Amino acid sequence: MDHDPHVRFAAFLEWKGWTQADAADALGCSAAFVSMIFRATKLPGRRVANAIERETSEWPDGPIRATEWDVVELRRRDLAATGTEG
Repeated sequence: MDHDPHVRFAAFLEWKGWTQADAADALGCSAAFVSMIFRATKLPGRRVANAIERETSEWPDGPIRATEWDVVELRRRDLAATGTEG
């Protein structure tokens, strides 16, 4: 199983049978923001990350912990500091 939370989030939506609009309703954000998370162009803030953790708690491959997104952010910052792309 892939450990990237963006990939896991996409797999969760598929498992749940949710559209991005369904996910937005459940997470309390816009469908556009869900799309950005889905495409890995944005990271969720703490409120949405906590909602993702809550919604994925019953998923057999879950939950996607809110702290998993922190690891992605730290990796991006490290790459930016070294001038490399990730």
